[in-house]
Amino acid sequence: MNQPVSLSTEMSHYITTGTCPWCRAVILSPEYVSQKREGMFAQVRKYQKYGPLLQGIWTRLVGDLLMPAGAKVRYSGYGELKCMTCMKTWMFYPPILQRPEVQQALQRISATHRWPTHTLYRPPVASPTTPLIHPTTPRPVTSINVANYQLIEVKDEQQAETVLRKETKTYPNESSARITPKVSITDSVTKSVTIEANKIKTSGTQTGVQILGFATIQGRIQQQLSQRYAVEIRRTLSVSEEVQIEVPPHSAIELSITWKLVWQKGTAVLGGTYSVTHAEVPYFIPHRLTFDWRTRDIPLTK
Repeated sequence: MNQPVSLSTEMSHYITTGTCPWCRAVILSPEYVSQKREGMFAQVRKYQKYGPLLQGIWTRLVGDLLMPAGAKVRYSGYGELKCMTCMKTWMFYPPILQRPEVQQALQRISATHRWPTHTLYRPPVASPTTPLIHPTTPRPVTSINVANYQLIEVKDEQQAETVLRKETKTYPNESSARITPKVSITDSVTKSVTIEANKIKTSGTQTGVQILGFATIQGRIQQQLSQRYAVEIRRTLSVSEEVQIEVPPHSAIELSITWKLVWQKGTAVLGGTYSVTHAEVPYFIPHRLTFDWRTRDIPLTK
């Protein structure tokens, strides 16, 4: 076995797409496949060149690229992987390994190494409803589960001002003397973190990925953001001021009040322990409540 052999179609599919060649469950993220594809091919070639013993030592030193921590895949025997979702296996190499001398060599190797199970190569049969994907056409990730994600950073922090509402009040003066009424202006809003869950997306340029499990962690992410911005539960932003206006005799004044709210906005970046794919979700927090006021003369109605 000193001459290199071609990989099986199933193994090439796994390395180039990161998905199970049978049930197409996502095992490796697209980012991981992009970064580690050449390394995975090199690791498989080392299995064929050096055998399982030296390869086992090598992977302990530098890490096993074919089976990274957290990935739902396991070794099922020498040169064989098993998907932990559908429990089906695939070989590193094509059916040429069915030759008697190769099978005998594999049996000797398996007898000296404690694999959980060892099954000599059995030609896989693709389900008629789930045909194999050709390794040259990688299948993109269609969904990720963020149920175990947590807040790792915030970005795009900024402040923005919005108009909450406008109020008008009329002050008539039918007397022959000038009057100067005092007007009390009071309002308040609750200060809390709001997450725009309907705008959650994955980081990067990939689109159309369904994100699952966010409802499970939404409360925890809100709490982490509240701690970051020192937002106390049920705290309110209040304004209470008094202004004085002047109304000439036999006239009327209209007082207009425009309430404004300054928001603290940003994007929460979420990630998991073993996940390369991050998720992003926008959030906003009431920061400061303000108002503007002005007066104008209007006709005095009798």
